[in-house]
Amino acid sequence: MKDDKACLSCGAPLRWVKASAAGRETATGKPPMAQRVSMIFMCLGAAIMPAAMGHEATGMSESIDWGAANWAGVGGACGAVFGMLIGAVFFGKK
Repeated sequence: MKDDKACLSCGAPLRWVKASAAGRETATGKPPMAQRVSMIFMCLGAAIMPAAMGHEATGMSESIDWGAANWAGVGGACGAVFGMLIGAVFFGKK
């Protein structure tokens, strides 16, 4: 909702506020942007890596393509680390 100040599940601030839902103040009064950038890169890596490694989405099938699942995990992990690095560099403490 528009007036929510924090995420209901994790308590992370959704806006640039001083206090989170649990009543604790954030260190800088800013939302955790590095973690958000990391999550975006993780999703992109998990979606792109299987296609880059040659596993094509064939629609509905009876079984799981474990090769594509493994590459999605690798892509998500690499994307999360790269995204955290980018987020820390551009949104870190000044």
